[in-house]
Amino acid sequence: MSQTNLPSTKRFYSEDYKDAPPWFQRFLSQLNLYTEPIYNVLNQAVDFMQNTTGEYYTYVLNNASPTPKTNTFTFTPKKFVGKPNAVIPAQILYASNPAQTTFYLAAPSIDWTWTGSQVKVTAVYGLVPNMTYNITLLIW
Repeated sequence: MSQTNLPSTKRFYSEDYKDAPPWFQRFLSQLNLYTEPIYNVLNQAVDFMQNTTGEYYTYVLNNASPTPKTNTFTFTPKKFVGKPNAVIPAQILYASNPAQTTFYLAAPSIDWTWTGSQVKVTAVYGLVPNMTYNITLLIW
């Protein structure tokens, strides 16, 4: 969402709801505790990657194996500290032809574990054998 899409009003005013019951007035005060900071964050164009410890990691998988559990690799996150909550495929493309979109046997997915300092991808599913892929993972 860009700054130009934000409404000019960033909070709810009880004066706009004069006939509302008292519980609704209390609700508005609590709602403003949430909406005002969110408005300010969006107004400053803070995006997901700036506002989290998430990061992307890209790996080239040469000659994908027909056995998913042999499509493995290990990496050390550069920014992320501690055990990730999730590691998900953000993008998986043919290395030789990134514009080609029909290159999966099934929807790609991964299995992964945390070694204490590294993410170990223990399987990549859904790839066509003997093809080279650029795999980008999102870690958070």
